[in-house]
Amino acid sequence: MDSPQPADGLKSTPPEHVWRLLTVWWDDFLEALHGYRPGRYHPIHLQDELCDGRYIVIHKLGYGGHSTVWLCKDQHAKVSIYVSIKILVADDGEDGKHFVSDSGNGRHLCLVYPVLGPTVDLTIKLDREQGKHRFQDVAQQVVGALALLHGRKICHGDFRPSNILLGFESLGGLEVEEVFARLGKPHTSKVTIQPSRSWKPLESTPHAPRYLVLPVDFSRAGKDLVYDPSVHVIDFGESFDVSKPSPARFGIPINYAAPEVVFDKSGATAMDLWALGCTLYAIRLGQQLFNLISEDEAVDLADLLQGLLRYEPEERLSTQEVLKHPWFHTRY
Repeated sequence: MDSPQPADGLKSTPPEHVWRLLTVWWDDFLEALHGYRPGRYHPIHLQDELCDGRYIVIHKLGYGGHSTVWLCKDQHAKVSIYVSIKILVADDGEDGKHFVSDSGNGRHLCLVYPVLGPTVDLTIKLDREQGKHRFQDVAQQVVGALALLHGRKICHGDFRPSNILLGFESLGGLEVEEVFARLGKPHTSKVTIQPSRSWKPLESTPHAPRYLVLPVDFSRAGKDLVYDPSVHVIDFGESFDVSKPSPARFGIPINYAAPEVVFDKSGATAMDLWALGCTLYAIRLGQQLFNLISEDEAVDLADLLQGLLRYEPEERLSTQEVLKHPWFHTRY
């Protein structure tokens, strides 16, 4: 015998279908809401406590397809200490200092890192006077990081400007309001559930937060924020050992993907070199909005990019050859 239907003729909404009905404003600046479902993102709110109350969430630093990243204060420290906590999607794994946190979507590995600053392209665009020379210094560090990886037979697999960050001076010793004075206060966008003709309306869902938090906008950060010259290459979720069979799929965006990735579905360290060429071009082109590139630099940079963006992987410059290129050793 069929179970009785509600008087209004609508069925109860199965929890596993609720994520399809979620909507939020500003979704160009926020993680995809469909990620809040079993096996994916951990729902997080400001002032949430993690690791048995040790860390309290005060702001959001960013997000990716496999994680969200939060600025947290260590409540066990005698003086104010702030850390970056990367919360992976449920049942994902990664090495590093970590703890686990359970949510309605599963068990999540949480990784504790130092707090890092903005992407390198944003920093260079904001620093109009020193941006050109800083770009050369940053690029040299980036190539050095790639050389270290490639020397150990590791391909990054997702090399692009958004995965290159600068550090900034420690927030240690500051009160939360002082941190907000430097980084800006967090802004939120309410998560709502779209009405449906087929299901009963719901007030909330156990799989998504009540609101999403916009990441720190470093372009609006306070003038007191001092950037560190060190460069950090992040997000090794797509990295792989080139001495083993290549992955079945590659996660790098198409506009940074080498021809062999796009057409042959294969890749090795040479795909990072192609992505490096695209990255250098993208960042330097952005800088052109503020400073015209000199003829001498244009010739040298074109020669460098031509060496990186060769169609055949084996014909591309190696990281060691890149580091010796004249473009890195000339102040234009």
